[in-house]
Amino acid sequence: MDNNNILSKRNYKKYGFNINLVVSILSATIIMVFFIFGFTHKDTFFNSVVQVKDMILIVFKPVFIWTIVLVFIVSIYISFSKMGTIRLGGSKARPKFSNFAWYAMLFSAGMGIGLMFYGIAEPLMYENATPLFSSSNNIDSALATAYFHWGIQAWIIYGIMGLALSFYSFNMNLPLAPRSLFYPVLKNKIYGVIGDIIDAIAVVTTLFALASSLGLGAIQVNSGFNYIFGLAISTNIQIIIVIIITFLATLSVISGLNKGVRILSELNLKLTFTIFLIFLIAGPTLTIISNGFHSIGLYLSHGFIESTKLGYYEDTQWISKWTLFYWSWWISWSVFVGMFIAKISYGRTIREFILSIMFIPTILTVLWFLVMGTSGFYANNLSNGELLNTINGDVSLALYATIIILFKNHILILLLEALAVILIISFFVTSSDSGCLVVDSLTNGGINKSPKKQKIFWSFLQGLLAIVLIITGGVKALDLIQMILIIVAVPISIILIYTSITIVVQLKKYLKEEKKRF
Repeated sequence: MDNNNILSKRNYKKYGFNINLVVSILSATIIMVFFIFGFTHKDTFFNSVVQVKDMILIVFKPVFIWTIVLVFIVSIYISFSKMGTIRLGGSKARPKFSNFAWYAMLFSAGMGIGLMFYGIAEPLMYENATPLFSSSNNIDSALATAYFHWGIQAWIIYGIMGLALSFYSFNMNLPLAPRSLFYPVLKNKIYGVIGDIIDAIAVVTTLFALASSLGLGAIQVNSGFNYIFGLAISTNIQIIIVIIITFLATLSVISGLNKGVRILSELNLKLTFTIFLIFLIAGPTLTIISNGFHSIGLYLSHGFIESTKLGYYEDTQWISKWTLFYWSWWISWSVFVGMFIAKISYGRTIREFILSIMFIPTILTVLWFLVMGTSGFYANNLSNGELLNTINGDVSLALYATIIILFKNHILILLLEALAVILIISFFVTSSDSGCLVVDSLTNGGINKSPKKQKIFWSFLQGLLAIVLIITGGVKALDLIQMILIIVAVPISIILIYTSITIVVQLKKYLKEEKKRF
């Protein structure tokens, strides 16, 4: 019997709904309390978030660091052992999506929008400020640091969570939900109220992570429209942008995984590649190639060592502002991205699953930062440092300002600006709708066809939460978003440590049972 059916049998099925009441009401109540408090006590709320964030960075910094190290070691161990031969779904299972569609959905859901926001700005801001990857060439160090933040160390977080969820669901016939991660300890209690509470917490953390990303996107789209068309930068404009993106995401999520999400993901990858090629060919091509050899070599040779040294650097403020922020971002996204990856990865072997997630998106990410980051350095030199001044004033302007400085052909400038705005919006719609599909699945007991009104509700609630972050943060909205992600990452990092240990035990047990059958 499909154990998702055990969950869905407990669903409330009146008035056109089909939902788990405990998961839905508990998670919606927490979000609404946050919503009301954020609106009525803005200053108190903001100051409370600051205090909690500061405490976390002092107390939990080692947890974040060693979570990354442990997950990396476990992922490599699983991949190159006999456990890597296990096929998700059983020996006869085969993938439901082509490799291109699979890679596109991985890339879009995982971090695509962040690359648009930080691809140029981050390396440029590191040129004289990074304590990581010591090198005689500051540009090489800056680029290697960006790879470090967005590369393998990020994707293994998604990979281990996605592996555990897909294995428990497809091979052990457990629900595709975070509650199943605790089956080794709780056994059948995961089907009761304890499991409901676990899934409700996952819903809340997922909605916060998604809303933070949506708020980030609204800020960048608003800045882009201001830079290109002179549209004012204001909270009201950003709220309108959130509403529009939420509406588009709702349309996509209603159309389902195989239509809206897959089509948008493939579009994202094609548009990203188009922008990438234009910058590579029309930009400083030889400099990009030269920087690539040195910076990628630096990253590959020192990446793992840097992971273990983070706790010993004297510049703890820099580590907290950059490295720990990024890692907490990936950790906070891991439940929703892991579930989404699990949904699309049926039929893959574990070795293919882990190595593909670890390296395919990382290669794309490294190449993106190499081309865009080098273009940023080149444009900054052309402008006598004006690009960096612009970025320091508003980081969301980095891409638009670079296009203006680097390219002289007006038609090409208009094309790139249009592609950038379209891609930013599309990336956010993709992240939003894939996240809503996950939230809807968690709150409906895993049924295949959920009522449209439920999908609309969760999409609406995500947009509402993003609006609260923007209004509460005001001019410091970006700071608030970053702090929320760090706070959300704490409980999930503990779950990741637990999951990394228990999944190895369960995979070994599965191999022994398979050996007995044959």
